[in-house]
Amino acid sequence: MGKVFLGILILVVISFNACSPAKKAATSTVGGVYSVAGSQQVSSILNKNCALCHSGAANAGGIDYINDLNRVAASLVVPGQPFSSKLYTSINSGQMPKSGKLPAAEIKVVEDWIIALGAAPIPSPAPGPSPTPTPSPTPGLPNDTGVTPGKFTEVIAITNAKCVACHSNNHQIPLTNYLQILATVTPGNAASSLLYDSVASGRMPKSGTPLTTDQLTTVRTWIKAGAQNN
Repeated sequence: MGKVFLGILILVVISFNACSPAKKAATSTVGGVYSVAGSQQVSSILNKNCALCHSGAANAGGIDYINDLNRVAASLVVPGQPFSSKLYTSINSGQMPKSGKLPAAEIKVVEDWIIALGAAPIPSPAPGPSPTPTPSPTPGLPNDTGVTPGKFTEVIAITNAKCVACHSNNHQIPLTNYLQILATVTPGNAASSLLYDSVASGRMPKSGTPLTTDQLTTVRTWIKAGAQNN
């Protein structure tokens, strides 16, 4: 009788150990930025408010991956710096979503998440296929030592002449005022600014003549100097 009981006990232990790994795998978290506090809330906010225009076949502004938080963090966020992150500046300024400004509580969730991204290294997710063409690289930035920085009044004169015919208030990326233009740049860093990258690479404007060297210098030096409303 004792031997039978011992055999049953051994079988129970073996069965329990065999099941344990499966249980652990079922509760594991997704890698990349999804391991950062607040990621699930941010993902829910973006899917609810932004996916209609920025996912799948809908690629307004060339952004079709809003439901992939790893790609959002890699291209629209400066970890730890919400006010230098295109994602945050777009929603905080009310530029996005087009349906109306997000509630302050949801904007705060996004802000806290971006700050949390800068608190610890995030493992890089495995690269996935992109349905959009790879943009042309921005040429190396010229040395602007000694050049007087451009002013916003000069920059908006350029965008009014070159961009607003397409990028009016009805466009996903309007360029008609300071806050709208600010949302397309990273103050102090022209190389990582969507506005400068688009015009310097020749992707924009779609119609008409490209910006002149002087116009590019004005935009670039304005961004380098902090993108002030001057």
